Amino acid sequence: MKKNIWIALGILLISLVAGCKGNKELTSDSETVIPQKGQEKVCYNEMMETYGTWETFVTKGEISVDGFSSSFELRMIRNKAIQISLRPFLGMEVARMIITPDKVYIYEKLNKRSSSTDFGNIQEKLPFTLSFSNLQSIFLGKAFILGNEDITTDNFTDFDIELALPQWIMTPKKKSASVAYMFNFENKQLTYISGGKSTASQPFECKYSDYNVVDGHILPTTIQVTIKDSSKSYSSEIVYTSASFNTPTNIDDSPFKNYNEVYMLDLIKSFVK
Repeated sequence: MKKNIWIALGILLISLVAGCKGNKELTSDSETVIPQKGQEKVCYNEMMETYGTWETFVTKGEISVDGFSSSFELRMIRNKAIQISLRPFLGMEVARMIITPDKVYIYEKLNKRSSSTDFGNIQEKLPFTLSFSNLQSIFLGKAFILGNEDITTDNFTDFDIELALPQWIMTPKKKSASVAYMFNFENKQLTYISGGKSTASQPFECKYSDYNVVDGHILPTTIQVTIKDSSKSYSSEIVYTSASFNTPTNIDDSPFKNYNEVYMLDLIKSFVK
């Protein structure tokens, strides 16, 4: 069980550095808009209208990785912090990850071990620039430009848009030498993000589905992440079962006391070896 907990947490971390069925607490969105040829700016602006303004986001749900599943809680404060809590045993928290624009912390409560690193250290290991805002956009099913802050209506000219009714594809004009990525939509809803060394080879895919209206925001409540390398494929599914925007939310990123500090890689390896 310990091994599975850390595989799940590891997949989450990989998903972030590579971004659910609703219940009665989520309200269905029945409106659809069919994009028309020559209406690229209309499609872009209507997509932006679904994003709304947010300062906090809280959700509970299930994460599944290779047959293992765990309840989890996700909290986000815009541009400040992300907290992921794994709760596989009757709601008891056994592991926590906290990400800020400056630091990444992982706490394993069963054996009181912890690890931390600078967010910049993770960025340096990536073949592309990933901003903290990009991470938050992945959880919310929003388009982004690598390394930038949240996009706005003013960013329309920063994308190439291809319409193929009712689907459309949005590709950032700002190219990376090491990764190509694109956003695929149906009507106003992002269906998946794909990325890789080229548009022909894209081993990272993040699919979004089961959209619902939550506090005025159109939110995907199922996220499926697949990462492929030359020999293996890793996949996980994140299901939001309840969610809310702009409710008072606190994330305490001060270090846990009386925890044994270990190297992050060693901590994860000890559970997946």
